[in-house]
Amino acid sequence: MEIKYTNFEVDKNIFTKGQICGLLDLTGNYLYENIYDLQKVIVKSILPIGMYLHLKTKDKKMLEDLISELELDRTILKKNAKNLSTNEFLKVNLIEAILNGYKTVVLSHIDICVCYKDLTNILKTVRKHIKSSDIIVIYETTKPDNLLEQVDSFLVTEKGKIIYKGTNVLELPVETEIKKIVELARKKGVKLDNYRDVNDLLKAIYRSVK
Repeated sequence: MEIKYTNFEVDKNIFTKGQICGLLDLTGNYLYENIYDLQKVIVKSILPIGMYLHLKTKDKKMLEDLISELELDRTILKKNAKNLSTNEFLKVNLIEAILNGYKTVVLSHIDICVCYKDLTNILKTVRKHIKSSDIIVIYETTKPDNLLEQVDSFLVTEKGKIIYKGTNVLELPVETEIKKIVELARKKGVKLDNYRDVNDLLKAIYRSVK
């Protein structure tokens, strides 16, 4: 559920810097080992979270922007890390990772511990702040429909092998709600072959039934 990070370069032929890759593994064999260095550093700190984050970054404006965009309750900035909820700890970890420009950030099954609104907001915030950076973000999930939120590309693995890599949501080798909707629309004669973006797909479907 926690943010895992790795400080090494991943394969550039698979992942793209400045983008979020949605990773769906069909057999539970994760692409990378769990690395908890970031979590351990924060947990070991006896400083209040707000002071800890201010000491860890020179970009105070970005810190304030991230706190606001992630809707982090400012009262937690006075807390010690050990007193944070899972949701709060996740957001603090994420702020730490973005501020320090880790090469690779892995959002590991965060949809287990956050609501849909928070999930969308987290991915939207991450996407905004990594757009012009060298950070690679991998969002691991076991829920195919959650891959449709704010990701730039999709990666599906099975038994340690990549079985799909691309950007077309309709080509994902798994059943999703959007594919079901598209199938129903096609049965009604709506042509959707040229749409790959989820929002564009939904707009086309809406126009066809309006």
